[in-house]
Amino acid sequence: MAKLPDISYKPAAEDLYGPVFRPELLVGIVAILSLLFLLIPSVGEFDRRVEDQEIVWLEQNIQRSAVECYAIEGSYPTTAQGVAYLEDNYGLHVDWQRFVVYYESMGGNLLPQIKVMAIPQDAPLEQINEMLNPLGSGGH
Repeated sequence: MAKLPDISYKPAAEDLYGPVFRPELLVGIVAILSLLFLLIPSVGEFDRRVEDQEIVWLEQNIQRSAVECYAIEGSYPTTAQGVAYLEDNYGLHVDWQRFVVYYESMGGNLLPQIKVMAIPQDAPLEQINEMLNPLGSGGH
């Protein structure tokens, strides 16, 4: 009598899909991880560049508002009035949680000195005060 084949045999994964370890898969994983390690530092660089651009943009907007004030009123806002006056009367908006603004008027007919600095994230109050200290009363 003929022997019947063993029906309980299950082929191994290697028999169905080839070798379980595939070098091309490992090369792909290494390539993806390498790209991630290269991109992670550039994300921080991108954030810094965006912040730098925001500072330039804010300085330009403060200057435009001051020039608009000069054109309408005949003088730039004084140091005491500063940026708050431009916010109240000329639609300027400053995110005071993120930026410190140095605004010093040199006279009613001279363009004021304007400098914007970013407040470091989670900066302690002492560090913010140090940023403001050399600015005198012109900062907000």
